[in-house]
Amino acid sequence: MLAATDFVMPALEISDSRYENFKFDLPSVIVDNSSSSRFVLGGRCLAPEGLDLADTGIAMEKNGTPFSHGAGAAVLGHPAAAVSMVVNLPARRERALT
Repeated sequence: MLAATDFVMPALEISDSRYENFKFDLPSVIVDNSSSSRFVLGGRCLAPEGLDLADTGIAMEKNGTPFSHGAGAAVLGHPAAAVSMVVNLPARRERALT
């Protein structure tokens, strides 16, 4: 997957439910993808060669106070694994990702 990748860059999904009185749990939101509102791209485009994407992380702050953090390994062990899964799932059904 990484050999076919021209560049990577940081991205952040902004969730905002389209349902009034949102009551779903986090796994349901992820599976249903019902709360995806926007995304923000940041930083620079970098070639993936030489980057340790599994250990690359993010620290979130609000008014200078840290409140959350994460790493690429939280995405199926490696971000490229998630992209591979998205590409390969349709192929298992003899379909193509279009």
